Amino acid sequence: MKRFLFAARLAAPSLVALLPLLLICSPSRAEEPSGEVIGVEVHGSEVTITYNLRGEPDEEYEVRVFLISRKRPDVSRELQLVSGHVGTGKFAGKVRRILWNMKEFADIQEGEPFVFRIVVDTAGTPWYYWVGGGALAGGIATYLIVKGKPAGTSMTPVVVPNPLPPAR
Repeated sequence: MKRFLFAARLAAPSLVALLPLLLICSPSRAEEPSGEVIGVEVHGSEVTITYNLRGEPDEEYEVRVFLISRKRPDVSRELQLVSGHVGTGKFAGKVRRILWNMKEFADIQEGEPFVFRIVVDTAGTPWYYWVGGGALAGGIATYLIVKGKPAGTSMTPVVVPNPLPPAR
């Protein structure tokens, strides 16, 4: 019981000191990044999708475009033959353009109603996940070192004799 209280006395100040650090380092974004389609132009088999991306200008974002049928809104397909402000990059701002070749989906009927959806995610792993993971690993290591052996057990070394050589 004394060992547990000793470990608790060590862990409590560590956690209390770590809490303000986690609060200060937590992300303080007022809003999540989002993309809004503001226009679509069709020129033959080329489609130009214009959108606005709300987010921090110096952040990198992962921008993807999906084609959704109005007849079947539960079915969506991600566009692959795209260029422009798509993929990973610093795309925050207004009037961003994506060019898409409609030949990618040959099964689209002419005149079929569909819409585009822009999906925006932050690129990479945020730094505070690495800090939190390191703090967690350090806390676990401290606990394992401080906890020691369970009460009532002894650390008696066991001597294992060497095997005898084969008889001749």
